[in-house]
Amino acid sequence: MKYRKTALIDAVQFNHPGDHPAVVATDQSPTGFAIMTLENTNVLFEVTPTDWIATGADGAHWAIKDPIFRKTYELVAE
Repeated sequence: MKYRKTALIDAVQFNHPGDHPAVVATDQSPTGFAIMTLENTNVLFEVTPTDWIATGADGAHWAIKDPIFRKTYELVAE
């Protein structure tokens, strides 16, 4: 069976720390940048320049590698 993603997300491509308010500088990540989870501010997810930072309907943020983002999502006219 095949499935299509149906949820709309907001996304911005990360290139430097000022690109998104959820990005924090950290020495816990090899790239020096991470995103805090919505549920636990002690858990960080690495974000690398050119990754996309997605924001879900619940306000959660997550990073998506550029090639995966481009294969998985398409721009929707508002």
